[in-house]
Amino acid sequence: DSVPDPKNDGEGIPRMMTYLTEQDFAPVLIDDETYQPSGAVKSSAFVGNAYNEVKSDGKFCSECGTSLSMTAKFCPECGTTQE
Repeated sequence: DSVPDPKNDGEGIPRMMTYLTEQDFAPVLIDDETYQPSGAVKSSAFVGNAYNEVKSDGKFCSECGTSLSMTAKFCPECGTTQE
């Protein structure tokens, strides 16, 4: 959809261009000696599970890896005999 260009008579421009304004912004210069982080990334920089539990007891199925009780003879998921 084209509309008449308000800056150039007789020319047409896309309607969307009538809503856009061009603005110049001065680039942000970061001085390494006085730079202080904003904190925007600090809290999101942690990766991984918040509940880092490591189970040392118990055993796992040798076929599918399902967690098993210590006395399990068979895997409840795949049915493999456990030793």
